[in-house]
Amino acid sequence: ASMVEHVPAKLPQFTTQNISNLLHGLGLVTFDRDDDFVRHLAAHLASRLTECSAQDIANPVTALMRMCVTHDGLMHDIASYLTSPHTRLPVADFTPQEIANTIYAF
Repeated sequence: ASMVEHVPAKLPQFTTQNISNLLHGLGLVTFDRDDDFVRHLAAHLASRLTECSAQDIANPVTALMRMCVTHDGLMHDIASYLTSPHTRLPVADFTPQEIANTIYAF
């Protein structure tokens, strides 16, 4: 059985770092077999932004860009979350590399 079949049911058990690493890895190998699967991972990550570190945001958005998979909902949610006065993750907490990767993905 393939990852595409089994991972969605397990996503609630994944940490945001696990999801970030999965998307990042798929981006590195230019995974292009199933854009719907990738969008599902991105949507799940968007639903858990308050749990994310800066790296959990920078890596997957860079991966989406590498795979040429758009996810306007995730990008909008990230922009709204990072610029909110109530965010737990201000851009000031990002490293220069994380800022560059995130901006590049936008």
